[in-house]
Amino acid sequence: MEVENQDDDTHAVSIRITAEDASEAFAETVVVEAGHSSVFHEPVDVGTADTVHAALGEDRIEASLESYATENRRCVRIVIRITSDGDLAVTGEAFDDC
Repeated sequence: MEVENQDDDTHAVSIRITAEDASEAFAETVVVEAGHSSVFHEPVDVGTADTVHAALGEDRIEASLESYATENRRCVRIVIRITSDGDLAVTGEAFDDC
């Protein structure tokens, strides 16, 4: 996964969404400005995807999509954030339908 620093405040974060069997379901690079959030693609169906992997240089995060879903809301919109200190964070928002 190649990560590129666009300028002092803008960073390219590599994102992969994988299924439970570790097959890659989707991959993309998201440009995020430090201190801001960026939404990754469309909501992801938790029934077809399992884990989100994010990388910014040596900073890597892996999170279960299930942790963001609820019993009735099985689609998750992934939100990528780079703090003003340059740390990578991933959260998710649950939706009813994808």
